[in-house]
Amino acid sequence: MSILVIISNGYSVYRKKGRLNIKTTNGENSYPVSRLSSLFLVGGGTITTEAIGMLSSAGVSLCLMSKNFRIKGIFIPEENIGSIVERRIQQYTLWKSSRLEVAKKIVSLKIERIQQEFKTDLNHYLALVDKVQSISELMGYEGLVSKIMFDILSKSVPIFKERSYRPPTDPVNAVLSFVYTLSYQKAKAILLSLSFDPYLSFLHNGRGKHAGFASDLIEPVRPILTRFVMKLFIENKLKEGYFSKNGNKHIMSKEALNILIEEYTDVLREIIEKMYKDLFKILKLEYHNETCDL
Repeated sequence: MSILVIISNGYSVYRKKGRLNIKTTNGENSYPVSRLSSLFLVGGGTITTEAIGMLSSAGVSLCLMSKNFRIKGIFIPEENIGSIVERRIQQYTLWKSSRLEVAKKIVSLKIERIQQEFKTDLNHYLALVDKVQSISELMGYEGLVSKIMFDILSKSVPIFKERSYRPPTDPVNAVLSFVYTLSYQKAKAILLSLSFDPYLSFLHNGRGKHAGFASDLIEPVRPILTRFVMKLFIENKLKEGYFSKNGNKHIMSKEALNILIEEYTDVLREIIEKMYKDLFKILKLEYHNETCDL
């Protein structure tokens, strides 16, 4: 089974000879729906009712997203409704019985990724995380290892001093916030397509419209995203001149945005694969070796 992700501003999805046909500016491909679990259509295009019906009959969920990866709509086949209830009961039961253990796994995965991406030894923090007795204590260590990651970033990209959120006080912070937000939207879509409740979180405390479980899911991939942003600036694909300043806030130009979206699309496969595998790993669920095709 596989998750199929199509990113195009001119896709056309239709049924042809019992298969799902997808035409984009890069060409035309045909897929057997029996091998799909979810279809993500990102950008703009059309999908026929015949194609939707075929997906529904095969139990394939459909997620429509804008070019900026914001969710426009999610279609869950009727036959999957039972599995939604079952999976959410499973999620709630795990949250009630093992919330701290799952949260510790999320932070441990993040620490391991920081070690991999930034070549630094954080084994001391892995040992400390294993012994924490509360979510607040765990969040304290998560903040410490994140600071270590951002300190390494600041040494590699001098215009970045420290992580700032509202407003982003330099171009690097502006790009980090944008990339993290794109990935949060993707994480939310993945959770919904797999019938999880994106608002029942283990590490973060979701409030209002904030899908805390989506934030949980992107924590282990933040080091990959952060190194991705660092590389863009080191290789001068993004430059300070591509940004304007409004008070303390740095704003991306249209040129910077286009470059970023194009580059982000190239790493999206890795991000989706990591989030999917991490999800099943932290929840200790059976993993069916699903892959992601772009």
